[in-house]
Order: sequence, then C-alpha cells, then structure tokens
Amino acid sequence: MNNKRELHAHRLQRALEQIEEFRQQTFTAHDGEFEDWKERVKQSLGVLFGKDHDYTKRFSWLSFWEMRADIGYGLNWTRQDQETFEKDLARAKSLLSDSLEELPLVASPKAGGIPASSISQRQQPPIIINVQNVLSQTTKVEISQLFSDLESLDLSGEKLEEAKKSVQELAAEAKGQQRWTVLAKSLEALKSIGKTVYERVAIPLLLEMLKKQMGIPE
Repeated sequence: MNNKRELHAHRLQRALEQIEEFRQQTFTAHDGEFEDWKERVKQSLGVLFGKDHDYTKRFSWLSFWEMRADIGYGLNWTRQDQETFEKDLARAKSLLSDSLEELPLVASPKAGGIPASSISQRQQPPIIINVQNVLSQTTKVEISQLFSDLESLDLSGEKLEEAKKSVQELAAEAKGQQRWTVLAKSLEALKSIGKTVYERVAIPLLLEMLKKQMGIPE
C-alpha cells in the first residue's frame, strides 16, 4: 500500500481499538471526541474504498442514538439511546474488522473520495432541529416546490438527481411511519450535498412532520 493508504488503514485500526474505550469510559454519541472518531472513520473509509462503497454507506447509516428533534426542551441521554449506541458500536466493530481484512484485496478508488473535514465540521453535534417558534408558521410543503428549489441551486446533474431521490424518500417516511432511523439516512444524504440543500429542503419537511405530530393546524 502507498503511504496515504497506510495512513488511513492505521486510522481504521486505531478506530477499531477505540470502540472498547468508548464502552469502558461511558461515552455518548454527543461527545465531541466520539463525533471526531465518527468523522475520521467515515473519511478513511471513503479514501480507502470510495464514498459509494458498501462499507462507507453502511457506516454512514449508523446513528449511534435514537435520533429525534429538539423542540426546545433539550435532549437527555436515555436508556434507548444507550442501547442503540451499544448496538451500533457492535455493528461498527464488525464493519471495521471486515473492511481491514478486505483492504489488501481492494484497489485504490478513483480520485474524488471524501474530503478531509475541518476541526469545526467534525465537532458539530448530530442532527438536532430546534423548532421552538417556527412551528407556529405555515409549513405546508409540496414536493414540486422542493424540486423547484433544488433546480434553482447550482447542482450538477448527478447531485441534483441524488438530492431529488433523497427528498422523495424523506417525504415518504415523514408522511408515513416517521422512523428516525430511516429518516436519518435521507437527512445525512441531503446534508452531504450541502448546507443550502439541507436548510431549504430537509428542514421544511421535518417541520411539517413535527407540526402533525404535535397537532398544530396548518
């Protein structure tokens, strides 16, 4: 392996070892050190296998807590959060073990993998939407309008289609079973495309869903 691959392989090996440390030191998914670990793993998997590889995608889908919205009362770490944290740590351990075992057989992915995240980006908290006062506003959302918003942005054809697909999946789940573990996948996909896409498309859908949950009239 070249020096870059060796570096990221070493990071994955270290990340695998840190999983037991997170368990023993009673970390939560909201701790800055854990968020940094998560982003470094995601970056290294993207460099070594490519951002569209199964390992990279499966790791991105791990939430490590019961994702939910903050409507102004703050978020407490619950027993369910801890159970999800433990389960996803176990999944991450298995995934990292498999990826390191397979790595010598994998050719370097094409250029254009996941760029390195800045320190400030890595330390951002998980997806938490604060909707205290905005819930009183009208948030009726139409898919056609969201598509129009997407088309007005400077997105490549591939990114635009990816965003539209994620919007459709997010809208279907928001109007259906509203499972946060499923919603998180679409949210992460939209978030990866860009902050503007996330704010103008994902958040309006979440607000409409939350208004329905709370019985607020449109």
